[in-house]
Amino acid sequence: MIGRRDPIDDPDILDFTKLRDADGKVIPLTSDEAGEGAVVGKRRTTLAARLKGVYGTGNVDKVDAFVGMLSEPHVRGTEFGELQLAMWKKQFEALRDGDRFFYRNDPMLDRIRSRYGIDYRRTLADVIRLNTGEKVAPDVFKAPID
Repeated sequence: MIGRRDPIDDPDILDFTKLRDADGKVIPLTSDEAGEGAVVGKRRTTLAARLKGVYGTGNVDKVDAFVGMLSEPHVRGTEFGELQLAMWKKQFEALRDGDRFFYRNDPMLDRIRSRYGIDYRRTLADVIRLNTGEKVAPDVFKAPID
């Protein structure tokens, strides 16, 4: 909590008290791995306490929307909070749906598939398998977990 003992202008207010790697193992704060291997960090003060100290109130209505958006906890498996994820999703769907050249908006695709047997519904993994004969994961953009 930010207060007389820990004022907002304390240079150590953002110090980490605990770091963890991707597997959840604690990383010593002074180790070389702390700079590169840490993916989760716990600070001396909570984010809520720092925001309260900066904005000088306990009322969330005073927090700027951009700051609030960046302060949200990440949705599991993403680098975004709930609001930011919804904004990006809506924007990219609007770009896709409004693009007359987007391949799925082509009315001839069904006719091409029925007449020539060519299907546009292929994943990158399908293309790699068909062209190389190699076994690949269904989602080639995710590294296998060993």
